[in-house]
Amino acid sequence: MCREIAFDGVLTGACGQKIEVDCSVTPPLVAGEVANIIVRVPIGLQQIPKIKNPCSITSITPDVHVEISDFQCRSLPRSQLPHRRFSMPAILITHVGKVETRRVAMSGACSTPIIRFHLSTTKFFVEHLNAQLNYGASADQTAELFTLATPELGQIVFSKEWVFDLAEASNGTATVHYGYYAAVTMPDGEHELLISHFRKMLDWLSILVRQRIVLLGWTIENAGQRIEVYLDPLDKRLTPFMPPKPGRFIVEDDEFTEVALSGLASWPDKNPEEQEQLSDFSYALAPHLDESTEEKFIFQYRMLEKFIITPKVAARTTLIETEILSGFINNLKKAKIENPDSDQASALNKRLDGFINNIQQDKPSLRHKIDGFISSFMKGSVEDLWPIAGTDEKPGLKEIRDTLSHTDTRSIHHQSLAVAQWHLTILLERLVFKLLELPAPVAIQPGSNILRREFWYERAYWENLQKQTLVKQ
Repeated sequence: MCREIAFDGVLTGACGQKIEVDCSVTPPLVAGEVANIIVRVPIGLQQIPKIKNPCSITSITPDVHVEISDFQCRSLPRSQLPHRRFSMPAILITHVGKVETRRVAMSGACSTPIIRFHLSTTKFFVEHLNAQLNYGASADQTAELFTLATPELGQIVFSKEWVFDLAEASNGTATVHYGYYAAVTMPDGEHELLISHFRKMLDWLSILVRQRIVLLGWTIENAGQRIEVYLDPLDKRLTPFMPPKPGRFIVEDDEFTEVALSGLASWPDKNPEEQEQLSDFSYALAPHLDESTEEKFIFQYRMLEKFIITPKVAARTTLIETEILSGFINNLKKAKIENPDSDQASALNKRLDGFINNIQQDKPSLRHKIDGFISSFMKGSVEDLWPIAGTDEKPGLKEIRDTLSHTDTRSIHHQSLAVAQWHLTILLERLVFKLLELPAPVAIQPGSNILRREFWYERAYWENLQKQTLVKQ
């Protein structure tokens, strides 16, 4: 079957200018592959105005329904020799945000409305036990990996699909292209709401597999019509695998479904602010792009600090902060000299009184907020990790962030930064499970056998590195 869709279309610029174009769209073979889009301009048959990005293209050929949005190009061809009146040079395309096609569904298609979410390839999908199979063993060229269920989406079947490309065959062997999707029964055509719920679900699953799962598009089959939507179809979306060694995933195949369902049940119960915080942590732990150690550290610490200073966290830590400050103030009062018999002693008492007054009037410092956060949220969950706040001699995560913000990586020992970022990742993963009120999986539990296999987890090792963190210039 020919997959190419050729049609005449109208290209509309950002300011409303229009030109007619000849288009060809070949959708990806499977999720994760790139589309092929060619747009040609018959420049001898029309005046070509100056067109600004972004543009859109709509098909005008009968019985062909294609829409291309967020279409951006380098420039449009504007001149040609007179004897090349029917020349149609191709536009140099720099970006396409979305392609939507509508066509009649193939015979034998499912009568129940279904939406298939096309997903990026992740290491968890590739290494899943159910994905290890003989490609010739399945007649429909699909294999079910696992099934989840939520009140918003119903049953969600995650599957692997593949196609044989004989055009690329060599030595009599066809090339296999494979991708991944999740299928959901679509009630009453409410696909926009389903897409919104599914995107939120991917935030949680991305944390579990330690790799961003990207929604690449979707296919809807309903009432004999097939609607295909591809997002950023010219880009091969490969997100980085972000495992803190030696553990690969937070949970393995045998416990993945149980932990995933527990999180999916807890996530919607959180208020919008908490859901936004969880989403922030998801992008910090499983970003779209590969980043340097410094960039990962800065972004992850920013998300942690953002959480620590939120009003809800501050409210829960107020009592603890008050106790800490009260103890500090009592120690200052004890330092005062009773019955001072000299001007120096009176001056010292006066300065201590002024210091105490300033502490009582000022808001708690970030360090006090950190202490309160640990006591109220993470007690028993951070003592084995690189401390959040430290000293000049033994810097914590806060001191590393401060140094990176005001200087550059040359001021930080590179191995210390790498190990500190590793510990920060584990801390954020534990915090996510705390927020969802779920027990931490074995892979990130304090003192677990999995963590103890990692040299970077040994206290003697990272405490020695902690002393070497700040490099004197």
